[in-house]
Amino acid sequence: MSMRVIAFDPGLVTGWAVLGLEDERPRLEAAGVFTIGEAPSRVKALLLCPGDVVAEGWENQGKSVDIASSYPNRVLGMIEALACDRGRAFYEAKASVWKPQFARNGGYLPAPDRFDSSHQPLANALLHELGYWPAALAAAPRKERRHALDAAALGVWWLLWGSNG
Repeated sequence: MSMRVIAFDPGLVTGWAVLGLEDERPRLEAAGVFTIGEAPSRVKALLLCPGDVVAEGWENQGKSVDIASSYPNRVLGMIEALACDRGRAFYEAKASVWKPQFARNGGYLPAPDRFDSSHQPLANALLHELGYWPAALAAAPRKERRHALDAAALGVWWLLWGSNG
């Protein structure tokens, strides 16, 4: 297992984050979002960074299924195929597993950026685990920032807990 990770929150708008460990503490190196039309070129470019590749797997969880519901799986499959084509380790993490474990640390510090109620605990936990609020998240477009947040939080979770089994 490497001590770096490229994390993805796949969908119509996909969040991404590149993270590493520095003195056993997660460090966010870059984060952002891209649209499904940009996905092939952006994923290829991000896979130039060293590290494991982890993506959030899509779970229906009783949601209404429509045409947009296929986008996460389409992007997820593309990420996995491109990672495997380049000989990279690829892992899928279910939201029902990683988010509750990560968000349990969400009560410590209020993140300076405000999110909806389902994302605020992740933002607070991210601030707690990193020890700072990442400029890369603040720079992401406000409307789509939650996707970059999900990818960054997934990457931190992967480095601290997920890569251990």
